[in-house]
Amino acid sequence: MPKYSKEFKLKCIEFYEKNQKYPKIDGVSKKSVEKYIWEWKHLFKIMGEKGLDNTIFYKSYTLKDKIKACKRINAGENYTQVAQSIGMRTHSTVRRWYLAYLKDGIAGLQYRKGIKTKTSVEVSKTMKKTLTDSEREELISLRKRVEILEAENEFLKKLKALVLKEKGKDTKAK
Repeated sequence: MPKYSKEFKLKCIEFYEKNQKYPKIDGVSKKSVEKYIWEWKHLFKIMGEKGLDNTIFYKSYTLKDKIKACKRINAGENYTQVAQSIGMRTHSTVRRWYLAYLKDGIAGLQYRKGIKTKTSVEVSKTMKKTLTDSEREELISLRKRVEILEAENEFLKKLKALVLKEKGKDTKAK
């Protein structure tokens, strides 16, 4: 996307909100201009005028932030809502986190480019000696799966307790 001044972006947002005809940009189709303006409006809504600067903001998120985001998606929020609430421009990163969480559990959220994920599942020395490569891989994947299922069970127990608590409140209110 070509760079435009902050003033130009604000002017386009103003035209867009008033349903007025916005300025044409040479060499850019009407549909693309509408997309740019929609993005600018969205950035302005989330981050104010700072979002309209021609700089890209990178924020690193901790493992706790990623886990909270995944839990919110499990609770029924969609990717876009979660991404907007934590200050992301698009939902794609949150979606990638969630898919990694479903695939590998918390270990999947520890991913960083060029760095292998760390899990609590490790290969013992005796396991290295007695098992074949395929058996070792299968055992590791099964242990990871058990870890994920235990975390899911813990989550479901907490969810069940919350639901029962809410039902208790409803019956008292009647």
